[in-house]
Amino acid sequence: MHQTVEVQKLNSINTISKITLDLNYFNKINYAILEAGFWPELYKLFDEFKLVYHFIGLNVFKNKNICPLLIDLNKIDLAKKKIIWDEISFITTNSYESNFDKIYLFQNLIETKLNFDDFSLFLNSIISFNKKKIFRVYDPRVAMHLAIIYPKFISLSDFIDSWDLSVNGDWYKLDLSKEINSKITINDIELINRKIRYEINKYKVENSIQEINLIIKKVYGEFNV
Repeated sequence: MHQTVEVQKLNSINTISKITLDLNYFNKINYAILEAGFWPELYKLFDEFKLVYHFIGLNVFKNKNICPLLIDLNKIDLAKKKIIWDEISFITTNSYESNFDKIYLFQNLIETKLNFDDFSLFLNSIISFNKKKIFRVYDPRVAMHLAIIYPKFISLSDFIDSWDLSVNGDWYKLDLSKEINSKITINDIELINRKIRYEINKYKVENSIQEINLIIKKVYGEFNV
């Protein structure tokens, strides 16, 4: 059933909210999306834990080594989930130019009623909807902006119950319930993130959600939506 969405202007909304994850929460999550290119050694861990995964966008990337992965967390028993949570879930990117780029291993945690194959097809359709350019929806630094750009194409809340993402060394929940009056396009995201990264570095902002949201609103406002 299509959910009613609320239309608001960018200067009056927070598109992400900081959350605290624990094992009980992690146990409820269906799927994880990650960019394995950050951690090429992880395939050994995947084999060790016998993780079930699909390559996303293989038809676009043409190379499994650089494809993002969709991991089926439903297929992992609770004992293994606890080991994963304790030992590898909080591994972060090794190097980054800004705290903004400090990202945990399971970059995106998704709850959805779609089965594994259907959700994989759904993600593939988003990534490759524009034949000229890959939409890096699997990158949390892009996914965090979905509320302001993606309702123009499809209502994500029809397919996804919750989307948690890792950015700036912490976890945030993406607000999928609102459509935003915005002229921002996918092509603007790189510039937006460059500005956010600059502001975070300038003010040495780490994990304060209030400060991060103020920065995001300031940068969005520069696009005069």
